[in-house]
Amino acid sequence: MLGGKLTRYAAHILGDNDRARDVVQDTFVRLWETDRSEIAQLRDWLYAVCRNRAIDVRRRERCTPWARNPPPPRCTQRRCRHHRRMPQP
Repeated sequence: MLGGKLTRYAAHILGDNDRARDVVQDTFVRLWETDRSEIAQLRDWLYAVCRNRAIDVRRRERCTPWARNPPPPRCTQRRCRHHRRMPQP
């Protein structure tokens, strides 16, 4: 059904099925919370919300690369690629 298509769409954007499922779940939660009289085309609305949520997830990960790929324990370079956005002491 549409949930599977949305999951494949989000997985294409994110490159990960688990995160895609989370995005699709968020999409349907948002649908549940939204007044449906404001939605002209349900399918288009779902794809737009799913796309925007997936992009938000990618942006957040791009801004915090150490969240998924922590720096190696012996990293001593102050401005290495892992520490680029970390607050400095």
